[in-house]
Amino acid sequence: MKKKISIIGSGTYGEVIYELVSLLGYEVHGFYDDNKSKHGNYINSVPVLGDIDYEKIDIEDKNFVVAIGDNEIRRDISANIVRRGGILPTLIHPTVIISESATIGNGCVLHANSFIWTNVNIDDFSIISVNANIAHHTTIKTGTFISTGANVGANISIGDNSFIGIGAILMTGVRSIGRSSVIGAGTVVIRDVPEYSVVVGNPGKVIRSVKPHDTSP
Repeated sequence: MKKKISIIGSGTYGEVIYELVSLLGYEVHGFYDDNKSKHGNYINSVPVLGDIDYEKIDIEDKNFVVAIGDNEIRRDISANIVRRGGILPTLIHPTVIISESATIGNGCVLHANSFIWTNVNIDDFSIISVNANIAHHTTIKTGTFISTGANVGANISIGDNSFIGIGAILMTGVRSIGRSSVIGAGTVVIRDVPEYSVVVGNPGKVIRSVKPHDTSP
């Protein structure tokens, strides 16, 4: 019998997660979304059941995945589910390459063809997108999103809730990316990044500070 799982978020990324969990052998019980216009709709024959209401959803001992790109919102919802006894399985596409010495936290999603090197540590609720490469001894802290094709060098600490854009390069020699930072698509980072920074360009430069829940470059 297939394990059931519910998806939080019924947008386009929810459809991506639907394909991944189906590939991994789960049966999707339903979607939850606070956008009431979606309630009663179907995605791949699976219903959007209603709001993300922790008092009404049957959470304890049930499987969930949070398909929301905003790091802080995803982290908050994930933490709420765990506090209420829900289960957030880590979802790893079968083409992902992971070193035996790497560690992956709870509720992470690792998409196709990503490569996780020696002694990498990925904390809870993080997402590694397609074709991303994480070099050895790097730490990705809680709730971080690494976008498609990003290349992260060795021995870097990436702070909580950070966003690394499509095709960005974090060069080996960089020591830290501060929490809640946003690295724009195609940016080449050659020096440490302060927390709450937006960085773009080649070489990457800080163009402004970012407030919580603001992930636009």
